[in-house]
Amino acid sequence: MQTASFVTASAQVTRITELVKGDVFKRLEEGYGGTDEIVFGVVMDVLHNGEDAAISAMEFKPSYSDLTVSLKTYAGKRDLKIFPATQDELKIYLEDAEKQCDRQVEAKRKELFNAEATAKRVKELVSGEITKRLTTPQYTDQRTGVIEASAGETLAGPEGVF
Repeated sequence: MQTASFVTASAQVTRITELVKGDVFKRLEEGYGGTDEIVFGVVMDVLHNGEDAAISAMEFKPSYSDLTVSLKTYAGKRDLKIFPATQDELKIYLEDAEKQCDRQVEAKRKELFNAEATAKRVKELVSGEITKRLTTPQYTDQRTGVIEASAGETLAGPEGVF
């Protein structure tokens, strides 16, 4: 049995007869490897001049690590595979994406914090603030056996260890 026949034989037939601003829909889009992906959309505007019609929609498409939000316009030039969707479906679909976005924002905040801390240390080193606390460690010259000693200062300063 072919997959197309199986899907056609078991699917409930639905047909959108009218789209208005604010309608939620699902659209099939060809993904990688020839598989179809579901993209959710919300109709932002319906355009009609008596001859031509188009819809403007905000679409939400998940990817491996984030959610792509895009504004698309579809005219009557090509067939779209769209299906009705409910607000609850869209909400469930976007809740996981929202959590993923929150995790990404938090990770970027940590990355920014670390980058700013590094930049501060480099600026202190360049400005001479840290170099005032630097010392040469005690060492032994292996050729002569002479022990060299530093002034005994430490690298730990008021801001912590460098």
